Amino acid sequence: MLKARLSLIFFLACSCLILQAQTFKHPYSFYGIGIPEDQATARNAGMAGISVSGGNEFSYSPVNPATYSLLNYTNFSMSVRGKIFNLSQDTIHSWSNLFSFAHFGLGFPISKKLKWNASFGLQPLSRTGYKSVFSIAGGHDTLDFTEKFELTGGFSKAYLGSSVKLFRDIYAGVNLNYIFGNTHVYHSMLFDDELALLGFISEKNSFFGNIGFDFGLHGKFKLNENNFLFAGGYFSPSVKFNISNDEVVTSFLNEDSKITFKDTILMTNQISGNFSIPLKYGAGLSVLLNNRLFAGIDYKFEKWSSFSFPGITQNLADQHEFSLGGEYTPNNEDLNYFRRVTYRAGIKYALTYLNVPVNLDHTPMQSENLNKAALTIGAGFPIRKTSSFIDVAIEAGKTGRLYEDIIREYYFLINVGFRFNDNWFIKAKYE
Repeated sequence: MLKARLSLIFFLACSCLILQAQTFKHPYSFYGIGIPEDQATARNAGMAGISVSGGNEFSYSPVNPATYSLLNYTNFSMSVRGKIFNLSQDTIHSWSNLFSFAHFGLGFPISKKLKWNASFGLQPLSRTGYKSVFSIAGGHDTLDFTEKFELTGGFSKAYLGSSVKLFRDIYAGVNLNYIFGNTHVYHSMLFDDELALLGFISEKNSFFGNIGFDFGLHGKFKLNENNFLFAGGYFSPSVKFNISNDEVVTSFLNEDSKITFKDTILMTNQISGNFSIPLKYGAGLSVLLNNRLFAGIDYKFEKWSSFSFPGITQNLADQHEFSLGGEYTPNNEDLNYFRRVTYRAGIKYALTYLNVPVNLDHTPMQSENLNKAALTIGAGFPIRKTSSFIDVAIEAGKTGRLYEDIIREYYFLINVGFRFNDNWFIKAKYE
């Protein structure tokens, strides 16, 4: 049975890697380390991503490692997501879609007496895909040329965490993270083929990787016989990265619309500067009423105003996010299946880190801090005769507005996840 479960995990992980390999393009991925990926599990995503004070015997949140101690079973969770989004600027509209891996993790008890639990897993942190093409007549001493710039890549996090009971129902946890990523920058300049001038292609691969930490606290407080209050918080210090670059620059001749490579101008492999992913923290409160209704609120902060990257000027803003959500289970012991289903909903609002230019044709150039708002719904479907669930979450939202060259995004996101709960590591005893 254990071998079958491990085979299933391997199959799902391979499927996730295939999804992760898709092409992605988004103009705002030029900023920071790319478009952030939501860190909420599929269960939390249906409640607007509230994840700081949540968690129970069947689920946990890697955002707050203290929630690992709430597990009573070995829990394997995995989720994938699909996104359809529309980008608009003035009268220009563009539709795109993306299907990607969202999360997988394994949480398990080490000592039930001490409420000492552990977890490990993998999550994408951001995704980058940016492309621009300039065709200019009369530039560079009246020469006609076309310039292309393309940026792809992203960041991910592998984590190993543990949590333990401090006293009563107060828990503390820590994640040891390995945060890693890469970017590929393609830059070319092509002159008109009638000019017989050499153009160039520059390809730069940059690699990043370092250790980071998440620290979390979680508390459970009894209000009366059937009602409970939960409180949680987490803190993640900034993580500094050195930039390791491999760069190759080649020249070519565009003649009769045929490209002929001529020479390698530059080939380097070096460390060139550093940057940091900024610190972040969050806090949350939630209540559980009659073991049926769970509701909570989260606040999350990320200090992007301190972000800088060598050679690139980005005036980013600090990010503030507020989430309100909950779930309701009519009766988890009812014979009617749909009364055992858990129904979820939520709303969230964020002042994002995106500080984008406004009035591109005017000087001095101004900028606007973009906001983001979204509604979510979801459901948790119990798998018969098990303590496992299929979670589905749907999110509809908007980033930015149509105003003075700002790009507005409407998006529709679906998140599907599995939570398998069982006592995997208990040996049976026979007499």
